[in-house]
Amino acid sequence: QGLGAEDCVSRRVFRFALPVNSPRALTLPLVEENSCAQYLTSSVFFPELEEQGVTLRKYLWESPLAIYEMWGELADIIQVAENMGLLTHPDAEVLVSRSMVAHEPPELVRDVPAEELPGVPPRFRVALKLAGHDVRERLQKLLGA
Repeated sequence: QGLGAEDCVSRRVFRFALPVNSPRALTLPLVEENSCAQYLTSSVFFPELEEQGVTLRKYLWESPLAIYEMWGELADIIQVAENMGLLTHPDAEVLVSRSMVAHEPPELVRDVPAEELPGVPPRFRVALKLAGHDVRERLQKLLGA
């Protein structure tokens, strides 16, 4: 109920993880910026994707994993992730809660060690491998779509 609150929209979020040293690169937009650097000192944003309905934030943590956080409508997130190459990347994982992956094959789920995501609480260090041909459907299922 504050100033501008009528413009607030609830959006879905996915956090994707990829080894920093992965030999296969993603296709990221050329322009990155951080217009909130005073408050968000450890990340950059890709404003070009806002036109596609997705906010993409890349964390700049000292970690063996690169973390990409996407906010938006589920279909838009999945499309942007596919365009970037995340959905077909052999090393890509999505960070989830344990309850979200209860129906997934155990060999595709792992607990991410604290060394790979320092400072992140254990309940946020569960990763689902995105391998396979049904990645779009699996992501939709994770968010109950």
